[in-house]
Amino acid sequence: MGLLRSPSQILRKRRAEGNQPAPAAEAGAGAGAEPKAEPEAEPKAAEGEEVVAPVVSNPIPYAPSTTELLLRSDREKSATAYRRAQKAEAEYRAKKDAERSRNDYKSSKSHIKTSCHELKLGLKTAFSSVKTSPAVLKEKQVNAGTRSAVKKQEKEDEKRRKLDAKLKKVKEQQAKLEEANKENNDENTPVADVVEESALD
Repeated sequence: MGLLRSPSQILRKRRAEGNQPAPAAEAGAGAGAEPKAEPEAEPKAAEGEEVVAPVVSNPIPYAPSTTELLLRSDREKSATAYRRAQKAEAEYRAKKDAERSRNDYKSSKSHIKTSCHELKLGLKTAFSSVKTSPAVLKEKQVNAGTRSAVKKQEKEDEKRRKLDAKLKKVKEQQAKLEEANKENNDENTPVADVVEESALD
């Protein structure tokens, strides 16, 4: 007999060793009768003996297909690549934001420095202008006086021109009258009265 035995063979051997009566099927088999097919009973352990369980072959474990393995590896690779890309994006953004922040800090620092310098100059010049403001008032007064003098001089010049024009006109009329008197010695109107009337006009 081989090493691997069925449970029924093991049971028969144990019954033979223990002098146990064989079942009716085994007894009838010796008389030439055909044994009936009965379900095998569970092996009962004798006193002091262990029950030997029937040998059951292990089922083949489930193995994924090659396509499933490829898809799974692709998914893992894409997930890893996504995490790497996400990390690289976060690092790039942090680097750019830090660079922009440093540039803004430098620019604001220079602007604040320039504004402080300009503020000092502005306050200094404002104080100087307030201090010298009386000179501006004096200059305005002087300019106002000169303007009034200029206007007065212009008015006097205008009057003089008008008087010169009138005098010229009177002289012309006087010359005409003298010529008329020379031609007409018979007229009674003196020349002085005519001159006074023209001057009054």
